Order: sequence, then structure tokens, then C-alpha cells
Amino acid sequence: MNGTDDLQPDDEADDGESLSASLEDLANSVRERQGKKRRSDDKGRREDNSFEWVNVPEQEETQTTDSIPFETIDDASDVLVLGPVQGADCDRNCTALLSYAVPDRTNILAVTVTRSANDWLSMWQRYSSGSPASMVVVSLGEETGGAPASTTISTQSGPEQITIETVSDPSDLTRLGITLSRLISDISTEEERTAVCVHSLTALLQYVEPRRLFRFLHIFRGKLSSVDAMAHYHMDPDAHDKQTVGVFRSLFDTVVRITDDGDLEIVSAP
Repeated sequence: MNGTDDLQPDDEADDGESLSASLEDLANSVRERQGKKRRSDDKGRREDNSFEWVNVPEQEETQTTDSIPFETIDDASDVLVLGPVQGADCDRNCTALLSYAVPDRTNILAVTVTRSANDWLSMWQRYSSGSPASMVVVSLGEETGGAPASTTISTQSGPEQITIETVSDPSDLTRLGITLSRLISDISTEEERTAVCVHSLTALLQYVEPRRLFRFLHIFRGKLSSVDAMAHYHMDPDAHDKQTVGVFRSLFDTVVRITDDGDLEIVSAP
């Protein structure tokens, strides 16, 4: 995937009646390709245009004891975090996932929807004990008031500079894709790890049809995989029907959830 058009989604609209079938088709296609990948150990992505209608199966949740050992997801390229997308438990676990590796050798890219960049930075400072090598915050839905869409600020603690990018329209996946593709290329290095947070899929689904977001995430995950980045995505399962949650879960090999005690536990893993 090269150039800035990598993450541009399919703009086709769906009727409510056909949306379920479209999501199922996409999920089944992804599962089939993932199965071929595991069997052949082939890291390349293959297109398969033959779809068969199969219901997304109910997935049993497997509990672990206490909190999740982060080394168990060290090799995961991306993780779906199921649980509340607001509050201290969400913020604390988000920060932990971003900084579980050596913080000063990690480049952080945060994508936040409806939450201001300042709020996200305040969250980081509240719960993080380390300083990343660099940090970029992409704020969706935040009005710039005539200010530039890209701003670099200096900090007294943490990274010397933090870049804030603004995409005023959360439904504009084309612009978001171009922005993220450029930023990922800019911050990814061989010496440092790239860690990404998308907060949250639940908020994005208020602006984007599920089918478009599914396709966008599928391409976005491929872009991250090409630079060996680790990403996590927040989703509140109580805000969506079971089928929608199941379809988006099918994108991820590793799924964790926030427990009632505020810890993370594994739902599914490779």
C-alpha cells in the first residue's frame, strides 16, 4: 500500500435492509483470508470476491484471573477493547496499552472522536508515568476556529513537542485516511515502536455507516501491519446490537474487555 490514497474507503451507501448482509459478507471474507493466512503462514493479503451467507457466530468469552499480562499481547498487531469508552477505567487501560512497552522508544498516534486533543493529553498526563519518543493526536469533530488544521505545541514534561491534527468532519473517512497514512509514514522508524489508539469505534459509528467503517478499518489495519505497529480500538458493546459487535470483533484476533473491577481480561487471542 503506497501513497496517500491507501486508506480511502468505499463510499457506497447501504440501505438498512442490505446493511446486515453487507457486513456479514465482509466479516466472512476477512475470516476466510485470516484462515488462509494462518494455514500458509503467508503475510500477504489476498482478495476473495466470493461470499457465502453465514451468520456471525456467538463468541464465548473466556475469563482470565486478575488483570491481563501484557506480554501475552506483545505480538498482537491490533487489539479490540470492549467496555465503557468513557471514565477512569477506560482512560487508565488505554494509557497502559499505549505505554506497556518502553515508553521513550514508542511513537504514539492517538485518534480521538468528539474528545478534544487537550482532554486526551490531560488523560495521558494523569495516568502515564512515562514519556513517549513522540506523540501525535488526531482530533475528529473538533472545530479549529480558523486555526491551522495541524499544530505543534511544546511541553514542559513528556515529549518536547506534540503534534495535533484536526479533521473537523468525523464522517470524512477519505480525509482521515489521507491524514493517518501520512502520519504513520512520518512517525514509523526501525528503532522505535509505533503505538496507536482509536477512541472510539462507538463514536465513529455515530457518523459513519458500519459497512464503510469496517472496510476502512480493514485497510487501516493493513497499513499498521506494514510498519509493525500495535494498535487498540475502543468499543462499547452495550451501545450496539450483538450482530454489529460480532461483525467488528471478527476483524481482530485479539479481543479484551474491561471488567467490572476495571481490569482487562482476554476474550479471545490467537
